[in-house]
Amino acid sequence: MGLLALAAWTLVRTALRPVDALTREAAGISLLETGCSLPAVPGDDEIARLARTLNDMLARLRDAAARERAFVDDASHELRTPIAVLRGELELALAADRDHEVRHSLRAALAEAERLSRLADDLLLLARDRAGSLVVRTEPVDLLDLAAAEGRRLGTLHGLRVEVSGDPVVIDADPERLGRILANLAGNSATAGASALRIHIGRGPDGTTLQVADDGPGFPPEMLTAAFARFARGDDARTRGAHGAGLGLSIVRAVVTAHGGTVTAANGGPLSGAVVTTRLPRSGAPLQVRGAQGQLEDEP
Repeated sequence: MGLLALAAWTLVRTALRPVDALTREAAGISLLETGCSLPAVPGDDEIARLARTLNDMLARLRDAAARERAFVDDASHELRTPIAVLRGELELALAADRDHEVRHSLRAALAEAERLSRLADDLLLLARDRAGSLVVRTEPVDLLDLAAAEGRRLGTLHGLRVEVSGDPVVIDADPERLGRILANLAGNSATAGASALRIHIGRGPDGTTLQVADDGPGFPPEMLTAAFARFARGDDARTRGAHGAGLGLSIVRAVVTAHGGTVTAANGGPLSGAVVTTRLPRSGAPLQVRGAQGQLEDEP
C-alpha cells in the first residue's frame, strides 16, 4: 500500500510540474517586461491549453498597457499647445486691463493655467518614462555650482534658508533635468512647512551623491515605501496647503533613472526632517536612455 501511495504521489507531482513552472514564471512577470511570456507546454492537454490561454491574456494586457501609455502621452502633448495659448492671452489681458478686480481674477486664472501647464509637462514626462522613451541631453555639469545657483533661486522663491556644501564634481548630465530635481524637492519641503534646506554633494568611488535634507516634519511612516509612486500624497502634516497632484517625487525618480542613478527617501538626517538621497554615476558612465541627437524630444 505504501509503495502504491508513493507511486501515485510521484505520478501526480510529475503531472503537475508544468503547472508549478507556470506559477513561478507568472509570479515574476511584470507588464513592463513586454517581451516576457510563460513557457510553452508541449501537447494539447489541459495544461498546454492553460499555458496558451495565459500567454494570450498577457499579450492582451501588454497591448492595453501600451494603449494606455500612448493615450497619456498623446493627451499630455496635445494639452500643451492650448494651455500655452491660454497663458499668453491671460498675460496680455493682465498687462492691458487696469481694473483691480479684473486683474485679480486674471492673476488667479493665470496661476491655474500655469499649474495645468506643469501638470501636462509632468504627465508627458512620466508617460515617456514608463514607455522607456524618456531622453536626456548630456553635457559636463559641475554639480556643486548647479546646486549653489539653484539653491539661491529656490531659497528666494520658497522663502527657505538654503545651505549648499560638498565637493566640486563634474558629471555628464542634463542640467535642466537636475535643476528640476532640486526644484521639486525644494517645493515639497516648502509645502511641508520646512524653513531650512541643506543640499550636499558627495563624491565616492562608485559615483556622486546629491542629498537634499530639510527641517520639516519628514515623511509619514506609511509613505516612505511609496514616496516615489505616482500621485502619492502624504498626510496633512507633510502636505500643508498643498494643491499638487503628487507627481513631484515620481518625476525625481524618472529623471534620476534616466541618468542611470538611484534615489531613496528617509527621515532624520542633518536637519531631522525629510532626506532624499540621489546617487548618480561617475562622469562617462553610460546613461539608461539617450536621444539620437542628444536632445530632448518635444521640449519647449
